[in-house]
Amino acid sequence: MQAIKKLVQSKKIGKILFYDAYEGWYLPNWRPWQNHKKSYTSSEKLGGGIILDGSHELNYLQWIGGNIHEVFCYDKKIPSLGVKSEGLAEILLKFESKAIGHIHLDFINPNYTRRCEIIGEKGSIKWNFEQKTLELKMNNHKKNIIKKYGTDTNQMYLDELKHVIKCIKKQSQNLINLEDAKNTLKISLDIKKSAKLNKVIKIK
Repeated sequence: MQAIKKLVQSKKIGKILFYDAYEGWYLPNWRPWQNHKKSYTSSEKLGGGIILDGSHELNYLQWIGGNIHEVFCYDKKIPSLGVKSEGLAEILLKFESKAIGHIHLDFINPNYTRRCEIIGEKGSIKWNFEQKTLELKMNNHKKNIIKKYGTDTNQMYLDELKHVIKCIKKQSQNLINLEDAKNTLKISLDIKKSAKLNKVIKIK
């Protein structure tokens, strides 16, 4: 994500026109040691459901793309999973920059799938979590850079813990502050509202 943000800020692919994020995985496989029907994820009252539980995609798109102006969502429950919260959501976003965004979230994909594509006037940036690749492709085909990064997924959690400790010791400033977190939650709730009312919601 940090590498993607640097590429976007450098204007490498020009003005950003479109953001597309995808996350999907079969809910019973999330935490195999736990009955998924009794987890908070399955309960709307406990803040579950794929929209709130999958808010990471919304969070990083805000961090990279800036403020969001409007949202629209279709969501769907998956009765076969035996949970009461929504398990599928298709979300459209309109950024203040005039870029359009799309987020797909689900509880049903048998393969853990996570990726993002950002399209600009001059090219595109593609990230694939499973393949551990970051690709930069230009319209003129003169540049096509594919970067592979570390395969130790646990390292990012260790880095996160180190960052939190530095923040507590006041040696560093939190990358995601309280206002960022509140904003992500507010927009997530507006997305749920959009699905319920079947209408575009303007973000105040």
